[in-house]
Parts: sequence; C-alpha cells; structure tokens
Amino acid sequence: MDSGLKTNTVIIANSRIKKKDNPEVIQLTEYDFHPCHPFFIEHPDIKPEAISHVIIKGVLEQYEYIRTVLRYCDYMLAPGGLLDIYFYNAHFDVPGFAVRGRNEWQCELSLVFQDRVELIHCDKDSVNGHFVYRKNKSCLPEGDTIDRWSFGIVSDGRRNERIMDIIRQIKTFNIKEYEVIICGPAPSQNLDNNVRVIDDSSFYSDLRIPISKKKNAIISQARYNNLIIMHDRISFSDGWYGKMKDYGNYYDCLCTRILMEGANDSRMNDWSVFNGFHTTLKEKLKVRKIVLDYNEWTPCVYVSGGFMQIKRDLAQRILLNPNLYWGEKEDVDFSQRLVISGVLIEFYSDNVLYSEARRFYGGKKRKYGLFGVRAMIGTFRRYLKEQKSFHRYLDSMQVL
Repeated sequence: MDSGLKTNTVIIANSRIKKKDNPEVIQLTEYDFHPCHPFFIEHPDIKPEAISHVIIKGVLEQYEYIRTVLRYCDYMLAPGGLLDIYFYNAHFDVPGFAVRGRNEWQCELSLVFQDRVELIHCDKDSVNGHFVYRKNKSCLPEGDTIDRWSFGIVSDGRRNERIMDIIRQIKTFNIKEYEVIICGPAPSQNLDNNVRVIDDSSFYSDLRIPISKKKNAIISQARYNNLIIMHDRISFSDGWYGKMKDYGNYYDCLCTRILMEGANDSRMNDWSVFNGFHTTLKEKLKVRKIVLDYNEWTPCVYVSGGFMQIKRDLAQRILLNPNLYWGEKEDVDFSQRLVISGVLIEFYSDNVLYSEARRFYGGKKRKYGLFGVRAMIGTFRRYLKEQKSFHRYLDSMQVL
C-alpha cells in the first residue's frame, strides 16, 4: 500500500530514530505526549481533527504513556484520515520482556478509538510490521463545543446559600449555553430558567447517602457533553472558564488543581492514587505516595468525587456503580472502570478550583530527601501507632 508523505502529515517517531529535514511534515517524538501536559497548547501548529495523516514509528512498543499517544492521534486526525503504524513484530500472544506485544498495543488502540477506526491494511513478517487504520468519524459527538456546559451539583439541602453562590459564580463566566442541575432539594424558589432540580427522594432506601445514584441521575439528564459533577464544598477560580477555553474541547476526563479556600498554597486531594488494600507494614512501605506531583501520572490515579469533569457520552457509557454509597469509594471504582474502558484521565495544572476544608484538609508539599527515607520512617511510626491502638481495641472486646 502506498504510504507516501502527504502535506498534512504528522510523524511520531521514537527519539532514537534519526530525523530527516522535511518542511512538509510535523515531526514529533514520544516525549511530546504526556497526560499532565496540555498537548494543543504546547503544539499550537497542530489543530484538532485537522490532520489527514499520522505516522507512528517505534513508539507503541515501549513508551509509558501509550494511551496519551493514541488518544491524541485520535484528536489530531480528521475523519477519513489515516493512521500508519510501523512496529516491531517480535511478540503477539505473549508480552515481551523489553517491548509490548502487538496484541497489547492493538488492545489499547481499540479501547481508545472504539468503533471509530477500521483496519484497511496489514503487512508483517517476523520482525517488521505495518498496519494502516482509517478514522471513520469524529471523536466528539455532534454539538459538542467548548461553549456548551452542564454543571451538576449534588446537594442534601443543608447548604443552599453556598449552592446559590456557585450558581452565581458560573453565571459570571458568560458561557454561551449552559445549565445547572441540582440533584437534591431546590436551593431556592427563585431559580433561573437554566437551573433544573432533580428530586432524589426515591434514591434513599436506608441511612446511607445514595451518592452514585444522584450522580448517575445528573449524567442521564445532562444536555451538554462538557459535564461537571461537583459537591457544594467546591468553588471555581475567577479565571476557570478562560483557562478551559485555552485548553480546548478535546479531553476525556480532566483533573485540575484543587486548593484549600483561604490557603492557596495548600492542596487538597486533587491528584490522588489508589494503592489497593494495604494492611501490612511490608505493603505500606512499598507505597511511595498517595498524592502525585502535578507532572506525575499512573494508571492507578483516580478522579476526586468532589469534582468530576468528564465528557457526558463517556460517563453515560460507564456510569457509577449504583450499589456504592457515600464514603464507599464510588469515585475510585468509577475511575478504575474508566481506565479499563479506554478513557484517558489527564491533569491540567494551570487551572484552579477551591475547596472548603470539611472532610479533607490541605497539605503543603514536603521534601523527603534521598529515596524518601523520611517518608518511610513516618509510615513506619504511623503503622506501629495504629497497630498498637487496634490491639488495645481488640483486647477490650469479648467474643460473646
């Protein structure tokens, strides 16, 4: 198959491959793609869904952020555009020791693109491989623009004035088309026409708070594809919407900085990691951190339940688990299923939200020195203290 270069072409080549001067193509390496760096801001010469041809050479076999590479290939390519992938064909059904097997990156590609690509050419031998895919439709649903937003606020009716403040703040952004959805009691009898209330009384079956059902109701009734689901402890910075317009409309699920109100150098749980069920000291000492730096990423990252910014069509496809209630890690479960489904969770450090210190309290970044020795000592001390307290609790009990 003829894969000659076209004038509207982006080449993503492994940084070990020598470049050749060619003014008719845009040349990138794997290091141009990072889930914590805003790609289209850093590459203003590339416009979303305006590239007719993307070529990948030797990148998918090893690069850590393979999902970011493939997702932005999707964002770059115009409908009808071609994705050429040249790859090292050493493994198929089994993972390699130094490189991914072909089935591994093919799985990732299909998760990312869903039904929006078709394989139109394949050529391979025991070492070299060349696949060509055609993108058959836009990665955004019809009507999805940066000028249309749905803001969903979860409420229990106890902080109505705070909710009214959030509504007034959203109004100052002068978004062309937006709506605010309150899931819970109406915060006022005098609401604007673009503010709707969802009655949540039927969601309650016991003393637990049906947070997942409330959020799913917002997802199902939202009109616009830029969807935010937030708790009433969150507020926006004055420049939040302007920063979002700078970032653009191409994202799956986007996290931003969340700082404590009144203490702007104190960050909340804005970029956190799920580390599993670690209950032994050995396991605890293996865990480096539960809060990431703003330039770090891991597949174990999760989206804080206090503020979720996600495309509605993706949220509708996955939804929160309705059997999980408030305080039962519904956000961790949702985030894990987002990752499994091919969603890219990114972080945008230039934008800021604020949070009241109610359940969570902010913390300043600490430096632990070589290999995090101080962090390990602190973990060891906290483990022993908690273990001692737990044993006292057990000693105070009787079996019958």
